[in-house]
Amino acid sequence: MSPLPKVEPARTSKQKLEDDKRRHALDTLQLVTGVGAVKARNLVTAGCTSIADMRKPEYYSTLTEAQKIGLRFVGQIPEPVTREQAETVLDFIRENISSKFEVHLGGSYRRGAPVSGDMDVILFHPTHVHVPTPNISHSSAFSNRKITGTSPLSSKSGSRMTKAEREASPLIKDVVQPLTQGGLIAATLSTGARKWQGVVRLPEKDKDGQWELMSERVKLVEADKGFFRRMDLNLVPWKSRGAAMLALTGDIEFNKDIRLKAGQLGMHLNEFGLWRWQSNEPEEPEANAEEAQQEGSWELMEADTEEDILAELGVDWIEPTKRNFAYVVGKPTKKKATTVKGKSKER
Repeated sequence: MSPLPKVEPARTSKQKLEDDKRRHALDTLQLVTGVGAVKARNLVTAGCTSIADMRKPEYYSTLTEAQKIGLRFVGQIPEPVTREQAETVLDFIRENISSKFEVHLGGSYRRGAPVSGDMDVILFHPTHVHVPTPNISHSSAFSNRKITGTSPLSSKSGSRMTKAEREASPLIKDVVQPLTQGGLIAATLSTGARKWQGVVRLPEKDKDGQWELMSERVKLVEADKGFFRRMDLNLVPWKSRGAAMLALTGDIEFNKDIRLKAGQLGMHLNEFGLWRWQSNEPEEPEANAEEAQQEGSWELMEADTEEDILAELGVDWIEPTKRNFAYVVGKPTKKKATTVKGKSKER
């Protein structure tokens, strides 16, 4: 005869109340950007059950720098950014950095969305010209598992820059520093030679249409007064304008789709350009050549304009507002292009 199933005792009213309090505390702590379920659970177990508790030294000291910034601006940075707010920030940036910079808004804004989760600012400068070659092997470039819709510009490895690299970076010295001194940038989440991520205070104008005084803006940032939102700054090589606008407009599914198309045509597409592998191997490789690492280099095919890149891939021009996976799936394409010695032809 099998044993009877174990019957769990019914929870008492007190236990139910304690469980409800714990769930409420977990939900509350996760309102802080950067605090996930695991961190929230650890904090609650330690006795931290509210936003006010998180500011106590014994709990605050356990937070990462990003979580501390999330706590500082709790209830602010998760808020969506309207198109008007994004345009105001864009105007402020253009007026407070060198006019030699070409500045655009990407992401959901360029795709026509009424609101965005953050602001993706794309910057080009005529002296920033170095185009990095793909840091990926020939075989890996054409593996579907390696193709994503995200951009390496999002890497936070740049936060480990040396002091010399930081001082030499045009993004830091010519963009981030002036915008910090001007009272726009409020906090930095990560910094790299090509990408900055952080929090900005939305600039305001008086009744005469003039920006607030710089000194006043700085004081308001220090006092955490105003409206704060997330922003990314992306510095891209001048020659890579087209590739960058494609990558930083998105969406992720659209980017993945056109990168897969590039792979199918024997090319590699990233935020710096459309590339083709030029092999140094003999025309008749050995039997096991596919298993070996191919010798060769990446050649930049197209990068200047979105139109040229899409045309090289055999894809008709797609308006930024229609760049999503659902649209791409139903859109007819031209005959696929092949490239022979730098010239494209249809097949």
